[in-house]
This record gives sequence, C-alpha cells and structure tokens, in this order.
Amino acid sequence: MPWLRLGDNATTHPLMSKLLVATKLDHQEKNEAFGVLVQLATVSAGHLTDSIVEYGLLAQVSPGREREVLNILKKAGLATEEEVDERSVIRLVLDDEEFIHAKRREEVETDRRRARDKRTPGLLAQVRVRDGDSCRWCAKSVSWTNRSGYRAATYDSLTSHKDSTVDTLVVACKTCNTKRGNGEKLNLLPPPSPERMIYGQETVDFVNRDKWCQDHGIHIQLTQPTLPLEEGQAAAATRQQQEEKAAAPEAVAAPDHRAAPRQAAPTSDEDEPAWLRQPSSDFVSRPTPAAAPEAAAARPTDEAAAATRQQQDEKAAAPEAAAAPDHRAAPRQAAPDTPTEGDDNETVTELGRDPGRSGDGPGNVGSGRDGSGRAGQVRKRRRRGKRGGKNK
Repeated sequence: MPWLRLGDNATTHPLMSKLLVATKLDHQEKNEAFGVLVQLATVSAGHLTDSIVEYGLLAQVSPGREREVLNILKKAGLATEEEVDERSVIRLVLDDEEFIHAKRREEVETDRRRARDKRTPGLLAQVRVRDGDSCRWCAKSVSWTNRSGYRAATYDSLTSHKDSTVDTLVVACKTCNTKRGNGEKLNLLPPPSPERMIYGQETVDFVNRDKWCQDHGIHIQLTQPTLPLEEGQAAAATRQQQEEKAAAPEAVAAPDHRAAPRQAAPTSDEDEPAWLRQPSSDFVSRPTPAAAPEAAAARPTDEAAAATRQQQDEKAAAPEAAAAPDHRAAPRQAAPDTPTEGDDNETVTELGRDPGRSGDGPGNVGSGRDGSGRAGQVRKRRRRGKRGGKNK
C-alpha cells in the first residue's frame, strides 16, 4: 500500500515554478521531470525505501533521458545523489506535505502496530479501566469525542507500540503525546486512585461493550451521574418558596384560616349577642307556605311601585331628564290622524313627518331623501381645494 500524498495545489506550488525555471522555461521538459518524480516517489513509498531509489528505476521510468531528467531534478532541489552501502543512489526530497509527501518506514510500521493493538481483544479496554479519562502525563481530563482539541484522548506507548501490553500503554492527551513524539521527556504519573477516577459515557460504553471484558466480568459505571429531571424541578420549587418567604416576611407570619380549627360557640349569657336575647315579637314574621301564592301575586305590584318611586327620584334629581318620555316603560301609542288642541289653543302637528311622501320608510321633511330616518336641514358639503376660507 503506497503511503504517498500529492497536494491538491501541487501544480501551483512554488516548487513547480522552480522546476520550470530549471528547464529554462521549457514546459515540455518541466512536465516530463514532474511525471518522473511522481513515479519514483510512488515506488519508494510503496516499498518503504525512505525516498531512496536506484538508477535502474530511473532508467525504467525515463529510458534514454536518465541524465537530463536527473540534472533538472537536482537543479530544482528535488533530488540528490548519495552513496549508501558503497553504491550510488538517488534520494528524493519528499518532505513537503503540500507538494509531494511520503511517510518514513518507521512511521508506517508504527501505524501498523497501533492498528494491531486495536485488534487485540481487551487490550485497550483494560488500559481505559485502569487510567480512566485522565492523562498519565499531566493528570488532566481527556475527551474521546474531541479529536482536534488539546484535550483529545489518545493511547501513548512507552515502546513505540512494539510488543504492546497493558503495562506499555497509557491514556494521554494529544498535547503530551505530541511533546513526547518531538523528543521531549515527561514524567509518568501513577494511575489515579478510585476516589479520583473519572469514567465518562464514552469510556463506559466502550468497556461494557468489549467482548473480553464481558467474558471476564468487567463492568464500570459513570462517576458523575446526572440528576433526574424531577429532582431538579423540586429543588427549583424549594428555592422559589424560600425566596418568596424572604421577600414577604409579614405574609409568613399571617395565620392560615383554612387550616385553623373552628372555635366553639360561647356558652355564657354575657358572651351571647344582643339579638339572641330580643323577644320574637320584635322580628317580622315570615309568610307561611299557605300564604306563598298571595305573596307571589303581590310581588309584581311591589316591583311596579318600586319602579315608580325610582322614576320620581330621577325626575326630582334631573328635571330636564324627567321631561323626556320613557319609551322603554310606556307603551307605544298610535300617532293621531287629526291635529289636537293644546292648552294654548295652538295646533300641534307631528314634526318631521310628511304623510304624503312615498318611500320604504318615514319621509322626513327637509332631509332630501326618503326612508333615511333623519330630520333637519341638509348640511352643505364643502368643496375641495379651498381651505381657510380663502380663494386662490
């Protein structure tokens, strides 16, 4: 499997321009040299030769043009000639990840051993049971769901994943793992105690699903369980009641009449109210059931008398309002067909009514229309364009 990466922007990379200058701006030779470089890098990455190729491979890829192509690559800084084991070889420069990059043999073998550790039954699960979600180098908590942050959890090997066991693997954060990969020395901390152990949901699911842990009866639980929703609501209600009591202390001191027991009636004569000691003759007797029909018959008369007294009171309070007829209480009388004589011997006629006009309603004199129900003089409409009484 080739471990080679060709950058997405390789054609516009500065090294490509440098290669074109090395060919004295000959695009055909530039494309030829770039094609030969990619084929040589592919063979080196596939066979893990760490960017070293033989002259024979160059002759197979570019027959008859070996020296010309090699000189162009050397002039562009993409290849060198070296002596390895008393023989001349070509070393390709494949260290730029944005142009052409090939992994070293050690990196590839480490990745393969790391993948083998993942396939070993129960190996990583036992490591996570012992270390939990804490870094063995800095003791900080790690996250198995975060893959890009500094708290991203990884497995760090003390032997570069060679013959890995539970004792040679530890849980580490990404920051500490990178420091050790760059050659920095760190002090290994002991595993966390049971009181300080941290098991997150991801670790609990990983360990409990592992087949080796199930066969050996290994089961872990969350170290920080979440509170149920009901308990949280009860705590919130309790805090709200406490805040209300602190805001209104006088309401707390008020007695609760609903819960207070009913007091017994007074037994002594002095504690009795005065109306209990009055004779029965001072009270108005209630009608008997036999007299109920008569009382019911007399009830409309009493109501009419009350209504009459209310009208008299209203007339005395507002004389002008008393002169107005009450259309709701008085029955509507028919309009007289002939004029009547008043006290001052003047003829009285029905105002606002023209008996001779036709229409679907009463004709009002002076309204200019039939059936409008309005009487009086028609209002003259104001012309537009004249404001303030001035003619422009």
